[in-house]
Amino acid sequence: MSDTIASPAVDASESQAIRRHRVAAALKYQLGQAGLPVVSATGKGAFAEQIVALAKEKGIPIREDADLAELLAAIAPGTEIPPEAVLAVAEILGRLYRINNRRKRSNR
Repeated sequence: MSDTIASPAVDASESQAIRRHRVAAALKYQLGQAGLPVVSATGKGAFAEQIVALAKEKGIPIREDADLAELLAAIAPGTEIPPEAVLAVAEILGRLYRINNRRKRSNR
């Protein structure tokens, strides 16, 4: 099973003081499974920070992509990703599989 995180979306307010709005989305996909990856968690603010921290702790690859994070965060957990996110998510999964293959080779 593979997990990936798209994070964080950062929006600057129009005021002089910049406020940051963090968004994170976690994806789940099983190699060989039918269908598209599924959004497994989304969060904003402190919850987004927790999603990212957990991913880092578990060694799950993180992609910082504000547009993708916003798109995925709008999707209910348990729902497949939308077609417009397929290319970006495929790039993330490709990176994840390369990392996993390197780890397997180094553990031999």
